[in-house]
Amino acid sequence: MVFQKGVKFRIYPNREQRNLIDRTLGCSRLIYNKGLAMREDAFKSGEKCGYKRTSAMLTALKQGVNYAFLKEVDSIALQQALRNLDTCLLYTSDAADDLLCVDLGGPRTL
Repeated sequence: MVFQKGVKFRIYPNREQRNLIDRTLGCSRLIYNKGLAMREDAFKSGEKCGYKRTSAMLTALKQGVNYAFLKEVDSIALQQALRNLDTCLLYTSDAADDLLCVDLGGPRTL
């Protein structure tokens, strides 16, 4: 017989850690929204835009002067925001009936 254990814990970050968490979440939100806007523009113009293109956009933003603050936060969190966007659009596209869509049809409008 297999038993599964669960452990509950709570963290109490100090002020510096809270600031870093807040910056990371804010930057992840910014990247997610920029990636979504990029994909919507590409969809409206009839172009394809996937994860690779949005990842290249993130790299370009990090190298720019206006978005230098993106270098201060964890890069894995920013990449995960783009992966979450990719997954979200994959399962909300018109081909989501069989959950095996290869072509991202763009975001579904309701």
